[in-house]
Amino acid sequence: MRILSLSDLSESRNLRVGRSNLNYSTQDLSWHPSDPDCILSAAKNSSIVLWNLKNSGTSTLDKLYKDHKTMVNRVKWHPSLPDIFISAAQDGFIRIWDRRVADQSVKLFNCNSEGARDASFSLHKDHLIGASFDSGSVQILDWRKEQVLRKINAHKRLALTVDWHPMWPDRIASGGSDKYIKIWNSENGETIYKVQAPEAVARVKWLPAQPTHIASVSHSHDNNLYIWDIENPTLPNSVYRGHSQPIKDFLLQPGGMDSLITCSDDGLLIDQQITNAYSPKNDRPKCLIAVGTLNTLGLLTANSSKTSLTFINLGNMKGEIEKQANELKIKGDVIECCKANSEVSNEKGVWKALGSLHDLSKQESWLNSLIKESFYETIEYYTERGELQTAACAANVLELKGPIKDYAGLLKQLELSEQAVKLPVSEPNLEFFYRCKCGKMIEDGLCQGCQNKADCSVCETTVKGLYSWCQGCGHGGHAAHINAWFKSNSLCPAGCGHNCVNMD
Repeated sequence: MRILSLSDLSESRNLRVGRSNLNYSTQDLSWHPSDPDCILSAAKNSSIVLWNLKNSGTSTLDKLYKDHKTMVNRVKWHPSLPDIFISAAQDGFIRIWDRRVADQSVKLFNCNSEGARDASFSLHKDHLIGASFDSGSVQILDWRKEQVLRKINAHKRLALTVDWHPMWPDRIASGGSDKYIKIWNSENGETIYKVQAPEAVARVKWLPAQPTHIASVSHSHDNNLYIWDIENPTLPNSVYRGHSQPIKDFLLQPGGMDSLITCSDDGLLIDQQITNAYSPKNDRPKCLIAVGTLNTLGLLTANSSKTSLTFINLGNMKGEIEKQANELKIKGDVIECCKANSEVSNEKGVWKALGSLHDLSKQESWLNSLIKESFYETIEYYTERGELQTAACAANVLELKGPIKDYAGLLKQLELSEQAVKLPVSEPNLEFFYRCKCGKMIEDGLCQGCQNKADCSVCETTVKGLYSWCQGCGHGGHAAHINAWFKSNSLCPAGCGHNCVNMD
């Protein structure tokens, strides 16, 4: 750990002395708000270290706290009570400490979660704590009464960070791996604002000089820092660049927003000047391009006189999608499904990795939340690439939320109805199309080409009322006739040979 001068970011002191020690492997830092010689650090070996800069050598390490059993994710001093600080750890515990009391915490919250990611004292109500958890929840705690005042189901995945508003006492911000920043009313748990970020939100901090602005960074896949206006969240107000690895933390320079400082895994500490920030709102693109799930490219161009949208077909992928839809397993034992899919899928390595991780999660339960998060990231990655088949099948095998409805829609667009109806998708208001003998589409019982009405496959007369059909072969008829037929038969009454009852 090093102490740097803010004036020129030069090193003024290095606290690492002697042999290598895990107590120096810092996960988080908190400088005392009123004592310039006192620093807290959260070590990756589950310890909390209190540093005293008045001392020198090994005595700089003043106290060591070891109540947590796993990695400590966050440490913070109380803003107005100089001896009190808080910690949040992967063991799911929130602990309150008093530096006048040696060795053990003075308050403990077991929040029944797989991991506590962040915790922060309110700046206005010194008895309140906001905390975020791997379960996706944000909890408001009263540390004096040792009570959970409110539990907010804030994020669909991990809730990674929280920050109380510096001016408005009842507002608290949270960020999660679902890529959302959400602003909450801590009194009633209602959402006030919501911002969608480009990647998982690992850290948020309010800007004191601009009460509607909040800064965010991601710890994966994104190397930038974003400033958002919560009242106009479509695009970030400004973007700070310069790092080749994701930003781990940042701080605002005292006295305003002329600059902020960012640090990253690339080993760089950058003094980010506001004049060098990129503003997306001032540089909106004149041309947009995207590839759809049916291998169609869309090109949107705009100028002062008109906007045009062009579609270009990049080729037919129906054959490959149909082949994979018939071969990929989407339900059953996870290990067996992953093994089978790794032999037939175009993404063999992914299925092998998913199977290995699932097996590891059964052996090491404390890794469950991290492995589950990696599963979600994999599903999200393939969804964003437009590979709905891999994303949806993986989600269904792992029993996680995924784009299964979008995948079913893709199969129906490709007229792969028999494969689509095998998916576990409930669509009570489904609008379905199938083909007449003339080759044209039939909609609502009427051919769009020859205008022939759909005939009942049982009585061979035209259906004028309620029509029931098989989503696999497309044949059907009067609802009452079809229902009566399948009480004693399983094959299609039209004689096409399709097993309409047992399509699995």
